[in-house]
Amino acid sequence: MKNGNIEIRSAEIEHLNAILEIADQQFGNNYLSKRELESYLIDSKYQILIALQDDILLAYSLIKICFVKELLAFIKAEKKKIERLLKNHQPIACRMQIAVSDAYMGLGVGKKLTNKSLELSKKYAKSSLSVVWKNGRENGMDNILLDNGFVKAFEEKNYWKEDSLIKNYKCKNCGLPPCTCSAVIYYQVWDS
Repeated sequence: MKNGNIEIRSAEIEHLNAILEIADQQFGNNYLSKRELESYLIDSKYQILIALQDDILLAYSLIKICFVKELLAFIKAEKKKIERLLKNHQPIACRMQIAVSDAYMGLGVGKKLTNKSLELSKKYAKSSLSVVWKNGRENGMDNILLDNGFVKAFEEKNYWKEDSLIKNYKCKNCGLPPCTCSAVIYYQVWDS
């Protein structure tokens, strides 16, 4: 695969099944539903970007543009820390998910998709927050985010525990609920 001919663009309805396959592969079965994806496609607060090569979907990124009050309503991390970090830098591009198909990991697809999503986010937001899945010492996004100017804020243990019990999804590492994976919270400010 040549990195140069990867197309990054907005997702459309015909990409949803391929996005769900990647989400199941990377985050666990039923982590993301088709109904959720459909609602994101029609809501202007969300951006779903995809990486395509020869009509094959390699990866996707999901970002929500919001303000602190809305962010605090759905984020499961320490709310006071997040509010302190970002309350003066709104709106915020919340990087909710990025996932690369196993077959294309380590080939620069995630980096290219992250770069494009950041470029787009900077048009609509003054800062960015990224919640990154971590199991044990594994955190594939760490270098990409740090190389793009993000700061590692803190780690939240058992971040997906409650969500996995509610949605009953099977984490790729933990198996059946509850998921005991942690999240690492990163942020970046563009308006200072």
